[in-house]
Amino acid sequence: YAKGASVITMMEHAIGPEKWKTVVRRFMEKLAWKTAGASDFTAVLAEVAGAEVASSFESFLNQPGVPLITVTPVCGASSPPGLKIEQERFLPLGTTAAGALWNVPVCVRYGAGRKSGRACTFLSEKSREVPLPDLGTCPEWVVPNEEGMGYYVSEYSADDIGRLAGKGEAPVSLEERAALVRDVGLLVSNGAVPLGKALELVPGAVASGDKTTLQSVQSIFRNVRSSDLPEPLFEKLQRFARKTFTPRARALG
Repeated sequence: YAKGASVITMMEHAIGPEKWKTVVRRFMEKLAWKTAGASDFTAVLAEVAGAEVASSFESFLNQPGVPLITVTPVCGASSPPGLKIEQERFLPLGTTAAGALWNVPVCVRYGAGRKSGRACTFLSEKSREVPLPDLGTCPEWVVPNEEGMGYYVSEYSADDIGRLAGKGEAPVSLEERAALVRDVGLLVSNGAVPLGKALELVPGAVASGDKTTLQSVQSIFRNVRSSDLPEPLFEKLQRFARKTFTPRARALG
């Protein structure tokens, strides 16, 4: 159910709330008092929003797993700046599974200096480049999941984490910061981000007092088990958790 709600939210964000309402209304009108299946809904989705949107919805509906999306600035002297967007299947460290391709509606925000913008695309292949002719220079920051609406895990480098976690110049919404913290926790589980780097985000997330950001911190702690660390380090982690969460817990009563 959580996946269903998340995919619906992502699709609504990709095509706009008014068009999504039209899809739902049309579906309810056409199938009133009838038995309906998933294919009936995607048929209406294709009719109202286009075949690519329906294909995107089906790619999440009909296969398990979640995409890992990497967004990298592409800047050359002889061409306008752009973004390279890539996908692969997200897998925790030590696990194997068949590869998969989704048709992912990816919406990103970017900026340099006082200029900023957004770009959306449907990524149905392994990678695609999206030009940014309006920016005129290489992006200084990129938010790979606008408003945290995408049902995918975003890849972040150590520099990205610092830039987007309130220490840099990127204007990040509460939802985007919560998505960052959640994804960093998942990236700990696949070995892409060191646990120590992820834990740097926890005090700020707890201090924010925002429920969504605070809940996303669970992603970091949920992916660490006592068997993952030597006993002295795990005890230090427990002390860190008590020191960080106790004032907030007491304030809440």
